[in-house]
Parts: sequence; structure tokens; C-alpha cells
Amino acid sequence: MTISTLAQHYHRPEGIYALSHSVGPLCKDAEIALKAHYLNPWQHCAGDAWPQWLSQIEAFTQALSVLLNVNQSELCPQPSVSLGFSQWLAASAKNRKDGKRRTVIMHEEAFASLGFAVKGLCDTYSLTLELVSFAPNDLDAWEQALRENSVFAALITHAHSNTGVLSNVKDISKIAQRNNVLCAVDIAQSVGIIPIDIQTWSVDCVVGSCVKWLSGGPGAGFLYVPSNKVEDLAPDHVAWFSHENPFEFDIRHFKAANNALKFWGGTPDIAPFCMAAAAINVHLSVGTQVIRAHNVSLMQRFVANYQGIIPSHYQQDEFTGSLCLPLESNAKSTIESAFQQHKIKHDFRKNVVRLSFGIINSYNEVDKVLSVFE
Repeated sequence: MTISTLAQHYHRPEGIYALSHSVGPLCKDAEIALKAHYLNPWQHCAGDAWPQWLSQIEAFTQALSVLLNVNQSELCPQPSVSLGFSQWLAASAKNRKDGKRRTVIMHEEAFASLGFAVKGLCDTYSLTLELVSFAPNDLDAWEQALRENSVFAALITHAHSNTGVLSNVKDISKIAQRNNVLCAVDIAQSVGIIPIDIQTWSVDCVVGSCVKWLSGGPGAGFLYVPSNKVEDLAPDHVAWFSHENPFEFDIRHFKAANNALKFWGGTPDIAPFCMAAAAINVHLSVGTQVIRAHNVSLMQRFVANYQGIIPSHYQQDEFTGSLCLPLESNAKSTIESAFQQHKIKHDFRKNVVRLSFGIINSYNEVDKVLSVFE
């Protein structure tokens, strides 16, 4: 399947859509799957729909395992990135033998919700959150930070949503491993647009979602815990779907699943994962490498012709799927008005305009966006 053919699998919002870093365009197959695999079984089978519904969770984790090159048993559905991260961090904090290590490090440009998640656990687990401000790919700075005796875990943001910097997870995770620091990675902004092979990373946890570049919709988050790490972890929140046999129904007996599904919890939501499974399979039909090449080509066209400030990482191999362009403070309102007039879907983080060109975008649309800045 070519990019042009793949683009036909998505609904096009009105105007020029450059917001896949926020919500990916609706995948038509996801829309069909919602009705076929969620609503129809509910309508015709009601309580007997559960086997069909749960098969969609299986389809979701199977498709995701192919996308990320991991074992299906190492993946657990989660309603959000922050909840998945909280679950893993709490279980890891309980398991830590060295009680002196309680500092959790993340970059100050990490997704705020993950910082809030750590804050919510600080009192219970005697954790301390430390935010670092050095360049995300300054390996010497990471070495120094992770060498500190108090550091327990580090959260690495693969794709920074505020700046467009892509982190070198492979090398940073090696530094963490060398210093006996647990390493978690947030791939919410990168999965679906940056090729990811988790097998090449030395990590203890990966969290992400399908709402952005995978066009899977909100609510389809996930947690990855490698099989050689999961046995020693005991989540705080367990319920019947954390059970090795969820349908045993013996209140006096709980035996946790022997894989990442021990983090699942209570009655699962089905609809988000039903839609996301379909969207991921459409994505897999062409592959992230091809989609990324298209994205890079569009970005390069923009960067080559843009007269404003271009951050240096766009001249290197350290950029995400999004353009994060700082504007002069007096230019923001003018640009924003022009974008609205031309129906260019975008957003701002302070004085940084964010634009993402993906599957449904073309060179012609890039040129139209460029004309707004002239």
C-alpha cells in the first residue's frame, strides 16, 4: 500500500490538518471496527458479547507487539499514559531493595502529566522528583545525573512535544543500566511516526498511547514491561483482570497474571482498543518506515523554504514528527489569525507554533502553510 492509498483510509478534517501530534485523523477502519466488533455484538448478544469484545483486546496487543517488536505477553492495555506509568513506578518502588534510592529524574520538557503522576506517589513511596534542564541528548549530562547515588528511576521522553527534539533512548538507557537506574520511556509522541524497536533499548518500562500518530483515538494506552522484569513487580491496583484466570471468581484466591497483564486491573474498556487495533493494522499495512520517510520529506520541504527561526535539531537527526517553531512575541497573533483564515489546524505552546505533517498531508499543503509566513 502506498502513502496516497493509505491516506484514503482516513477522514480529512476541513482545511489543512497539521495536528497529528494532538489527535490523529479518524481512521475509517477504526470507525467500521467500532460498529462491527463493539456495537453490533452488544446489540445482538448483550452479556454474551464478552468473548467477541475480549478478542479485540487480543487484536490490539497483537498488532502493537508487531509494531514495537515485542512479545504480546509483555504488553498491557491502559486507559492513559500517566496511569500506566504510575502503576509501574509504584510497583517498582515497592520492589526496590536499596531504600536510599528514591529520586525520580525526568526532563523539565517531559509531558506534564507524568510529572504529576510522580508527585502523586511521592508521599506514599518517599519519592522525590528531580527535573533536569540540560539538552535532552547531552549524554555526559545524563551520565552525571544518573550516577548520583539517590537516583532510583529515570523517565525518558522519546519525542518532546514542546520542542520537537527526539531523544537518543538507546544510549541514554545504556547509561541508566550502567548506573543501576531503572529506565522508563514515554513514546506517546513518537509511536506511529518514528520507527521503534524496543528490543534495541535497555529499558524497564515503556508507556504510550494511540491517540496521536496511530489515529487510534483516546483511551487506548499501553504499558510494556519486559518478561524478565515483570515477575518481581506487584502492582498496587489489582482486580479481576489482573488475575491469572479472571473468570475464576473466588474472592479468597488471587493469583496475579504471570505477564504484563497483572497491571490490567478491573473491567476493561473495549471500544478504544477495538478502534485502535483496526487503526494499527492499517498503519502496519504500509509500515512506519514509509510513513516516516513521507513525514521527513514534507518537513524538509518546509525547513528549506521557511524564513523564520529553525531550531538546530531540525538540521540534525534529532527531530520528531512535528515542527516546533519559536515565533517573535509580536508575531504570534498575526500568524494565528492567518492560520484561522486559511483553516490550517495547528496549536501553540506559549510562543512556539506546532505543526505536524503526516499521512493525509501533501507538498501542496506544506506550500500553503509556508505562504502564511511570508
